[in-house]
Amino acid sequence: MKLFILKLLYHLGFIRLWCNLRKNKVTILTLHGVMDEGVESEWVPLRIRTSRQLFDEILKLAKKYLNFVSIDQAVDMINGTTPIIPNSCVITFDDGQLNNFTIALPILRKHGIPATFYPTTLVLNKGTPYWFDRLDYAIQQPGLDKQIVRVGDMEILIDQSSREALADSLSKLIRSLKKKDQSDEEFHNEVSDICDTFEQISGHSIHDLAPGDPWSAPMSWSDIIKCAKSDDVAVGGHTVSHIRLPFASDSVIREELQDSKIALEKEMGLSCDHFCYPNGDWDNHTIELVMEAGYKSAVTTDEGSNKVGDDLFSLKRYTFPTSDGALKGLFAVTGVLHAMSSRKIYE
Repeated sequence: MKLFILKLLYHLGFIRLWCNLRKNKVTILTLHGVMDEGVESEWVPLRIRTSRQLFDEILKLAKKYLNFVSIDQAVDMINGTTPIIPNSCVITFDDGQLNNFTIALPILRKHGIPATFYPTTLVLNKGTPYWFDRLDYAIQQPGLDKQIVRVGDMEILIDQSSREALADSLSKLIRSLKKKDQSDEEFHNEVSDICDTFEQISGHSIHDLAPGDPWSAPMSWSDIIKCAKSDDVAVGGHTVSHIRLPFASDSVIREELQDSKIALEKEMGLSCDHFCYPNGDWDNHTIELVMEAGYKSAVTTDEGSNKVGDDLFSLKRYTFPTSDGALKGLFAVTGVLHAMSSRKIYE
């Protein structure tokens, strides 16, 4: 019924009307990975990525309604330096995973769409997976069914009875860890302890995977430099170690912001002007420190679009769809689904 409603609205020209009414808004979209389950790999994450086919189909459809621009163009429009390009849209990728470069970028170039990548420099240096991929891999290994993990006052059951149940267990575990009131150092230590326990029980670790694993491997410095040399990719900061900024001291935050910016600029030979808050964690004091570090903008994970005069250091984004087809994807990237959901129309 929901899909029928969307099809009806689409054929009645609703998307065109919606975009005309919101033509002065600047939309920013966020992704993490673009990948297919059929790819040759030793594992498949529980955390769903957008497939290359869906990514391609949504972009093809969205180009009829949106004008894709760079993050630099978007910032200039929002701060009033340049006129608004109607229905402007920016594509951004958090974390700098290898598949952003090998799979997503060729599709973007096929459609003539620029992109912004936000990698963390420690991962670029070490070439090791992020903590959330390590946890995803660890929780799938044998011997963990019915294990109980305590996070604060929460007890999370590891349910391996089905892939759906296990994905729900992982989601609850990640949410509980992120919500727990603790320093960032304590957070990473707790995540590491949980992964260590899982890995000891199963005897398997994501670090055993071959280098360049298509699901979890990060981009290399060589990939970043290639991106920086092109006109259609911007590379922004995402801290050194994917730190949760509001949970760290000022000295640590300054170090994370400045060191990542300096490293990126040194390797690229270009200014690193834009920033992305890891985990979407930010507050007003964090904004002050990001500005102090010399960035010109910062994107959040707060849902919504942006207009002229909005704060450049709390830019909103919509999440790029990971399933349900191109038509529903179009309604998502244009902000229609968010508007319907916030008004309890589409639930």
